[in-house]
Amino acid sequence: MKMVQANWIRFTTILASRIINNAILPLDSDGRANILIIDDSLFERNCSKKLELPAKIYDHAKHRSCLGFRMLTLGWSDGSTFVPVNSILLSTENKIHLLLDNVSFINYDLLSKYT
Repeated sequence: MKMVQANWIRFTTILASRIINNAILPLDSDGRANILIIDDSLFERNCSKKLELPAKIYDHAKHRSCLGFRMLTLGWSDGSTFVPVNSILLSTENKIHLLLDNVSFINYDLLSKYT
């Protein structure tokens, strides 16, 4: 998944769509509701030393700050089955919360377009 030319978000969306339409929906009854779920979770990486763009993030569940990313996940559910459609790791554009020794190589204008 390190290939730059591939659009991985589009690939996982199409793959999830085909799994849902071809494998799950034919087995479901018509009365079931199809819903999209958006989940904002903490992806904690406290022990990692060589990370790209780690950030100090406040965990509202544990009431403490930690090192890591926000993981935004989009999933589909029919009430009994959950299929992840997309997920993305988010950092911060706030330079105070970035935990890097040398942040001079980061293009913040480019970073702000994707966060």
